[in-house]
Amino acid sequence: MATATVQMKIRPEDLSQVPKAGERIPNPGILVIFGASGDLTKRKLVPALYHLEQDGLLPKDFAIVGVARRPLGDEFAADMREGLLDFGNVEKTDPKIDEFVKKISYYALSFDDASHYAGLKAELDRIAQGLGEPEAGGDKSEKSETAGEDWKTAPLIDTGKLAELGSALPAGQLSELVTLYLADADRQISEIRQGLETNDTRRVSRAAHTMIGSAGNLGAVRTSLLSRRLEEACRGGTIVVARGLAGELNAVNSQSRQQFERWLATQATAGASKTAA
Repeated sequence: MATATVQMKIRPEDLSQVPKAGERIPNPGILVIFGASGDLTKRKLVPALYHLEQDGLLPKDFAIVGVARRPLGDEFAADMREGLLDFGNVEKTDPKIDEFVKKISYYALSFDDASHYAGLKAELDRIAQGLGEPEAGGDKSEKSETAGEDWKTAPLIDTGKLAELGSALPAGQLSELVTLYLADADRQISEIRQGLETNDTRRVSRAAHTMIGSAGNLGAVRTSLLSRRLEEACRGGTIVVARGLAGELNAVNSQSRQQFERWLATQATAGASKTAA
């Protein structure tokens, strides 16, 4: 079988006449990175995303959520910023780096606990609602201020959420989760108190961030919303506001505990009745 080879010479100026294919920019969205506490995220993924954004290949309304087991809170975004400087060939004086880092957040999740994914979904829904909102103007600030007061009228416990979780989990497991949550909530309240004693807003913010997810997972709506307000106050460095919110959170946590304990007692009675039958 005969073959023929054709050799073509193309001048560089000829290439400039070839029409460039249009780059497809994704729709607005949230990129979730599971196992984000590993080096790959810091060394490779986040720097690559930064350069994609600078090249105009990411949508304006875009967010990155790192997910892992450890309760990193605000430390995650700060660590990713260091990764951009150390591994992303980004200058420390780059004025765009801080704006990019604002799009990065973190969610602590126990991967083998199905109920935690409901909290992650709620967090993603919250972030999605913020995408595309105007960056300035009275409407946004008014909306944020109103949203910040929602915790005062929110239910202590969303019994519908508890019922939903109970139907999805093996018998008795939800009661175990509630018991574990109550113990952990007390630990986080203690962390917040100790953080405020030393004006350590990062410590307070980490504990509040943990409570946002854990309380939200089990339907402790008012605790979750108030914890978010406390976290925002810490991020803004308003220690006086944080102290006031921490006092409110302590009271709300106590009220929620009472409702959860009544719910646990009801579950125990119902379980005993079934056993007797």
